[in-house]
Amino acid sequence: MLTTKQLLTCVQKGDWFTSVDLKDAYFHVPVIPAHRKYLLFSFQQTQYQYNRLPFRLRTGTTHLLNMRRDSTAASALSGNENPVYLDDLLLLAPSRQEAASQTEKLSAHLRMLGFSINWEKSSLIPAQSITYLGVDLNSVTMTAHLSLTRKETLLSLLAHVRPRRSVTALTIMRLLGMMSAAHAVVPLGLLHTRRLQRWFSRLKIDPIRHKRRIVSIPSSVEADLSHWGKPHTLSAGVPLSRATHHVPVFTDASLSGWGGTCLSQTVGGRWPAHPVPHINVLELLTVWKVLVHFIHLVRDQHVLVHTDNTVAAAYINRQGGVRSRLLLDTARELLLWAHTHLRSIRAVYIPGVLNRGADIMSRGGPQDGDWALNMTIIMQIWDKFGKAEVDLFATRENAQCDLWFSLSSRDDPPLGVDAFAHRPWPDKLLYAFLPVPLIPRLLDRIRTDRRRVILIAPEHTGAHWFPVLQSLLSGPRSNSPGRRTLSCRREERSGASRDWASPSGLGR
Repeated sequence: MLTTKQLLTCVQKGDWFTSVDLKDAYFHVPVIPAHRKYLLFSFQQTQYQYNRLPFRLRTGTTHLLNMRRDSTAASALSGNENPVYLDDLLLLAPSRQEAASQTEKLSAHLRMLGFSINWEKSSLIPAQSITYLGVDLNSVTMTAHLSLTRKETLLSLLAHVRPRRSVTALTIMRLLGMMSAAHAVVPLGLLHTRRLQRWFSRLKIDPIRHKRRIVSIPSSVEADLSHWGKPHTLSAGVPLSRATHHVPVFTDASLSGWGGTCLSQTVGGRWPAHPVPHINVLELLTVWKVLVHFIHLVRDQHVLVHTDNTVAAAYINRQGGVRSRLLLDTARELLLWAHTHLRSIRAVYIPGVLNRGADIMSRGGPQDGDWALNMTIIMQIWDKFGKAEVDLFATRENAQCDLWFSLSSRDDPPLGVDAFAHRPWPDKLLYAFLPVPLIPRLLDRIRTDRRRVILIAPEHTGAHWFPVLQSLLSGPRSNSPGRRTLSCRREERSGASRDWASPSGLGR
């Protein structure tokens, strides 16, 4: 399902928006007769069964989303971006004329498929600002803000939730739900829900049986409630952009000392003699110490922290957590400092033993970065698109070019560690076979730097980044025979996605 965080990465400078709202979306999905017996209910001693997908069915959302993606796949293949959230579709286009034309085509296509459009809730006139999913998007200022309706609802609810007051558990659940939906466009919004979440989770309240229970709000959550209760905080907004360049920082901690590197500079030290906290706390403290030391290198920059501690990475990326108070307090101090001094901070996990970029994307088993295309397929790609001279995402074992970047310093890559940390990339034909979660970031870099890249990517037409990829194509794509053409140090490989290669870029 489309998240607000994903939505914020879809918008480009100067985009034009329209939206199409579908009426009674669930009722467009028929239930086959053989399965209707499983959807029975009784009312006034009479039994009924659903012949359409019922609202609030646990699996209903998945079925509806799959149907929406299929119905808008043709638009995605034409290079138009259509983020979908259940019954609400957003269309983005680079010009007013194209937005109007594509909206008309999309509306006609949906009606042809039998969908009913809610004309009153749809925004069919192209504009460079729009309210979607409770968020005001503006492609001129490139900012996103909480909508006025959402702000008023939140402030109204917060007026009743105050320290040392008593409210129902249902009120707290409603507040946490609204904070969760809004935190992506409220600076440090998620961080300032953690104390409230931690307190409420420790009450062990059943959301169905105990929703009317009266709870007393402790003073320990006052700072979080105060942050959300400030109108200027809810109106501050966040930038509509994804970092295409960052400063890499590597950190490591032990029970005896700490250390880190940034742009080939190093720093380290010993912990004081008094009782040493848990290693997870030490890892977060190390990140903070290293960033403070290298403030002259990271100030007002996007920073990517590389750590071999999964908990530290999670507490940075998720703006804290609820399991450990000490960890939350440490992460809170770090993130508040980062918010003042950095443009953004993110963390990736690198196993301490292997320290390989491929392992960033998951916790175990064969990694996406460990795979390489069969040499027969590589030669076919070179014949079709030309021989690439630089491999952007490689290891010493799977590099396809003499010049290559790696996320592991142990590989001693000829062009350096972490391609995203280097700018500009060589003005040559580039090659990229990278983990799927990094594809949106690569597409942003291609669009910004105007580089030509042979990209190996799955044909995920429903992915939010797929229309962007389509719009950047500078030549015909080429389907691979399938996953069986891929090779790895391990022989097992599963998955049915079809890969294809294409020259992406703004062509020259």
